Amino acid sequence: MAKCFKCGKDMRSAMRSDDPWEMPSGGLNFDGGDSFGSRLYDALMDGIMVRLLICDTCLEENVDRLQHIKHGVDHLKSTGVKYICDRNGNEIPEQLELSFEEKKDERKESR
Repeated sequence: MAKCFKCGKDMRSAMRSDDPWEMPSGGLNFDGGDSFGSRLYDALMDGIMVRLLICDTCLEENVDRLQHIKHGVDHLKSTGVKYICDRNGNEIPEQLELSFEEKKDERKESR
């Protein structure tokens, strides 16, 4: 049985399958390990990633620890952009996340 990473609650599948790891009911799944930050899991080194489940109750109780990101489209550039936002989806302008192209340009300038 799959359990919430934080509280240990049993997680059930939101789909007809019995696999809550793919789409849990009343929670979210997260995959990780494809970045350089962890000393435990680095898929770029050993090919191993991890997945965890967290229930909606634990997300709600710890909402102050989350960063909310709103996905959208920049119609002027026809590219996908992500905005840091509050819980209601209202953009927080001073925390606008750079698009992929802007990050690439920024890296070129810093060399």
